[in-house]
Amino acid sequence: MSKQRLLTFFFNPQYQIEDNSFIDSRMQFIKKEWLTFKLDAHHKIIIQLNINTAIECCDQADVYFVRYHQKILISCGTINEDIEYFINSLACALNQEHQFYQNHDQNIGYLWNFIWNKKNKNDQYSNENQIEREKLLPYLAFGNNIFAAWIYNDEHNNIIFTITPVFKSWLPRRKQPKYNTFVAWMKKTYKPIFTRIISNEIADEWYHQATKINQVIKHNIETFGILAEERHNKKIAETKANGTYEALMAEYDAIAKKQKEFELSLKNRNL
Repeated sequence: MSKQRLLTFFFNPQYQIEDNSFIDSRMQFIKKEWLTFKLDAHHKIIIQLNINTAIECCDQADVYFVRYHQKILISCGTINEDIEYFINSLACALNQEHQFYQNHDQNIGYLWNFIWNKKNKNDQYSNENQIEREKLLPYLAFGNNIFAAWIYNDEHNNIIFTITPVFKSWLPRRKQPKYNTFVAWMKKTYKPIFTRIISNEIADEWYHQATKINQVIKHNIETFGILAEERHNKKIAETKANGTYEALMAEYDAIAKKQKEFELSLKNRNL
């Protein structure tokens, strides 16, 4: 099945698969214990999935840092993106490719906030900082609009895990705080909420856990595509047998046209 046909297949609610009917013996499941990344008896990262089925690439996941009885949400994106960021930051730190030298006042979260909240000539927030953001992205393990979790090597090649707060300039422009509010927040309020040297053994254990999850995701992406194609081929065979094939193709084309129009409208709105 072509990519466009596969997209069209899933875009049409009539052919969406419900009640986990795509889940069969070829799909793999995540072991629950893989979703907890222990630092010590009182600190851990947990990934909470919003489904109870075989995991797939775009499944939503909430990632929490647990400190005693406190849970801090550090990401709420898709599982595959979260895991890939996590794996990359761990691999680079284990290979000592992640040196980040900081002074007492300008730690990685401090720089991240100032990169995201640069001031333009009108004393407003500037978005012209993509290149500078990308320089720090390899250190980012998890993140959302409230916190960022980082993994990097210090000047002694210790592996550092730290969580830092993110200022709320991501709000719509009419609700954004004034720029001097951000500066005051950085001076008086900002500080990392957790910083710890983690052993190579812990980092290696986290890396292998995350890699197992990633392998299941990739397997299920491939299997899900195979199942979709099988269902598609079966549907085509049925329509050819009962004489409704041309009508089905016309419906596919109409859906594809609507999808392109929708994508074009988003592009024109600069979204």
